[in-house]
Amino acid sequence: MVRRVVTGSAILVLLTGLGLFPCPRACSLALPKHFGRNLDALWDLLSADVEGPFEIVWKQADASKKAFGRDFDRAVSLLRQLAEERDDFKLKIKP
Repeated sequence: MVRRVVTGSAILVLLTGLGLFPCPRACSLALPKHFGRNLDALWDLLSADVEGPFEIVWKQADASKKAFGRDFDRAVSLLRQLAEERDDFKLKIKP
């Protein structure tokens, strides 16, 4: 299983669309050049383009929640839905 460990700051860059690509080293997701910078694009990427099995470990999630506000819940919801739909994906969220 491929395990990707992302910190709160790497997720912030990935999900806020600040244009700071390639993704920081801590993120280590290989994103295609056509990757959009929004949650719909993240869903498309993780649900269809990433081969499984894989796991995302989101560290420093408390910091992400403070930075994202309501968008944190949207991102977590997306990842949890993905975990329900893909047998080969696991999500761990750590404070």
